[in-house]
Amino acid sequence: MSELEALREVYRTGMALRQTAPVDDDFPEVMHNFDGALRGASKVSSDTPPQTISGIAHAQHDWVERMGWHNKTVLEALALIASEVGEAVNECRGDHPTDKLGEELADIILRVLDLTVTQGIDIEAQLLRKMAINEARGTRGRKI
Repeated sequence: MSELEALREVYRTGMALRQTAPVDDDFPEVMHNFDGALRGASKVSSDTPPQTISGIAHAQHDWVERMGWHNKTVLEALALIASEVGEAVNECRGDHPTDKLGEELADIILRVLDLTVTQGIDIEAQLLRKMAINEARGTRGRKI
């Protein structure tokens, strides 16, 4: 186990204690400070560079983990992705999309990437595989 993984495990344990055990008045501040230290360690020690799709996926997954939000089922995660799609739709209701459309599209992608890491899916490999399938299918009779 790497040092970063060990820090994350300590953080997860602390978050679990926060949910189940009575704590001192200063416990939230201690956890906040620890979260800041963990965030700093994550930036320094990240195994996957964030410039790749996999790197972005793991960075997002790490952030969601630090926030304590990995407490949902796959179906709940998909529903949250659908809600982000709804928010993107709302940004397109006028004659032209609003300036927030890009942000909403980013929210969709970030939620999808987090889910891929949670489910152990290599999203880069899946994207390349699917692009090759689409290329092989061609237009399938559709007019260009």
